[in-house]
Amino acid sequence: LILFDGFFHFWHRQHHNSRVLYKNVHSVHHQFNAPFVWVTQYEHPLELFTVGVLSVLVPISLGVHPLSQWAWLLLAVYLSVDAHSGYDFGVLDKVFPLWGGAVHHDRHHLNPRTNYQPFFTWFDYYYGTIFKEEAVATKKMS
Repeated sequence: LILFDGFFHFWHRQHHNSRVLYKNVHSVHHQFNAPFVWVTQYEHPLELFTVGVLSVLVPISLGVHPLSQWAWLLLAVYLSVDAHSGYDFGVLDKVFPLWGGAVHHDRHHLNPRTNYQPFFTWFDYYYGTIFKEEAVATKKMS
């Protein structure tokens, strides 16, 4: 989960920093400002394929047991659906202080230049890409 989260942060950020990738691939996912469950897999086919391959290759590269890989894939899909559900159940953020969850990802859809990590938030804090309320307030005023 941690390794995938790190890879995804950089991959996701690159899709927002590259006009070509954002316009032709990632913008499909961002057609919705307020995500809901079905938006989880609402992506360009190339993006869906790449995320699927990343999700499978990380456990394989670690040499995990096939049952562990299956459990990982179920967990990844569950957490992705949870992040796009629009509901903050407030459970995992109490266990993991740097957990992102639905609020973290909702804010990413409000301000797409922030909150690139899918599960945790430490890279977003470290690289200064964490959502800031002032950024949205300024954007609304202009």
